[in-house]
Amino acid sequence: MIIATIVKDVAKDVIKVVDYPFSHLVQAIRLLDTVLKDEPTLKVAVIGLLKQIEILTMDGAIAVSADGLNLPADVATVAAGATLLKYVHDVFLPTIQKDFKDVKSDLTQSATT
Repeated sequence: MIIATIVKDVAKDVIKVVDYPFSHLVQAIRLLDTVLKDEPTLKVAVIGLLKQIEILTMDGAIAVSADGLNLPADVATVAAGATLLKYVHDVFLPTIQKDFKDVKSDLTQSATT
C-alpha cells in the first residue's frame, strides 16, 4: 500500500510539471504574437513548435497517469516526441538559421553604410 501511495503522489507531481507549459501555452502564443509581428516566418515556426510540445505534453500526461503498462498511451507519447523532433529538425531550426542569417546580413550592410 505504501508503494502505491508513493507512486500515485509522484504521478500527480509529474502531471503538474507536464501540465505547466500546456496551461501557459495561450499566454505564450499571445506574447509571441505581439513580439514577432515583424518576423512572420519565425512566428509561424515558434507557434508550430509550441503546438508540437502541447501534443507531446498531453500524450505524456496520459502515459504517466496510466496504471501500469499502457501500450497505446506509450506509443502515442513516443510518436508525439518523434513528431516534435522532426518538426524541430525540418522546420524550426532551418527557419531560425535563415532568419539569423538575414539579420546578420542586415547588420553587416548597416555597418558598412
